[in-house]
Amino acid sequence: GVYDIAERPDAHFFAARVGELDEGDVSWDVLNSAEAIDGDTEAWDRTLAVARASDGSDASLTALEALIDLDALIDYMLMNMWAGNDDWPSHNWYAGRERSDAGRWHFVSWDAEHTLKDLDANVTGIATSDSPAELFVALTRHPAFVERLSARAVVVLGEGGALSPQSTIARYQALAELVEPALVAELARWGTYRRD
Repeated sequence: GVYDIAERPDAHFFAARVGELDEGDVSWDVLNSAEAIDGDTEAWDRTLAVARASDGSDASLTALEALIDLDALIDYMLMNMWAGNDDWPSHNWYAGRERSDAGRWHFVSWDAEHTLKDLDANVTGIATSDSPAELFVALTRHPAFVERLSARAVVVLGEGGALSPQSTIARYQALAELVEPALVAELARWGTYRRD
């Protein structure tokens, strides 16, 4: 059969992908839709408090940047908005940060099958509390962050960028070619009974 496998974004995942993986001690706070699956929510609650108090000043932007990997958040938000993810951000997200003074939040999309369904989908106005969107909205009060966001959007969405039509088409074609042999077997196995 065809299996949809995925890594579980837990402390080991974040340590391997973002930090340095030390098999002996992996100390990360990891949230699944604001619920702790590793560590606790204390740093998340502090981050939300700083975001909620943010006044658009350079000092408050610096305070937020000490808690959040801004470039990673920008990429995460651009991807979800570009794809029109309408089953998010009230759930279907993971966040992780190393439990240290230098630890900053990184975000991972999860269960995002409700994307690319409608060319007119517009999720740019999301402001769900206790989510990455709340942090993003708070950050947009800062002109320096908006400039950073705009510059990154040009790179990511522009010609040759990760979310440009050319790159996206090539990525989807490569994935389709990879699974096509398995889908032929899956069709032979199940026939057309799911045509409804």
